[in-house]
Amino acid sequence: ATEFSRANELLRDSRAWVGWQAAGIQLATFDIARAYALERKQFGKELARFQLVQQQLADILGNANASLSMM
Repeated sequence: ATEFSRANELLRDSRAWVGWQAAGIQLATFDIARAYALERKQFGKELARFQLVQQQLADILGNANASLSMM
């Protein structure tokens, strides 16, 4: 087999793993952001109580779920 065919085979076989890694990183990002929002206080309340922060967390989780669905 040629160098190109071996490289092509490697890329073809690893494509799915790269997708799963990206989905896992998104879920880890949500976990870290959620923990921070629950821990950090601003104006006497946790950041997680503010709707703008809730919207951002919902966006992160929605994108992560979409990525998982595509995988």
